[in-house]
Amino acid sequence: MENSRKARCGLLNRHTSRPQQRLNGDYSPFRLELRGHDLWGEPMPRKGVTGHDEWVVVEALATAFVALEQLPEKHQPRAHMEDIRKLLANGREPAAVSLHLAQAKCRLFPERDSLAIYQEYGVSGDYGH
Repeated sequence: MENSRKARCGLLNRHTSRPQQRLNGDYSPFRLELRGHDLWGEPMPRKGVTGHDEWVVVEALATAFVALEQLPEKHQPRAHMEDIRKLLANGREPAAVSLHLAQAKCRLFPERDSLAIYQEYGVSGDYGH
């Protein structure tokens, strides 16, 4: 397809004659900015990479720990598991760590009784329901 026809169809940026970038599966002359701004239009500082890095890491560590627990005893990397538990416990209440572990097990085993899983980890209350 020649450049003038591409430009008429909206496939070329009319200012630079370069191909438009695909956005959400289609070609668009608009570009979305996904950065947050405060009331005065200034960019807001973003905490970490995702904005909730700590939560992502805690969930990943809890899921990894629960997955390792499922291995046969002789294949469990105990030293690494203890390190993961220390990372999970760092700056958190023991009840919060238990809750993360119970939630991870519920995610890994959705067919199991979640109440029994919460009790297994010593979590009482109405979490996860």
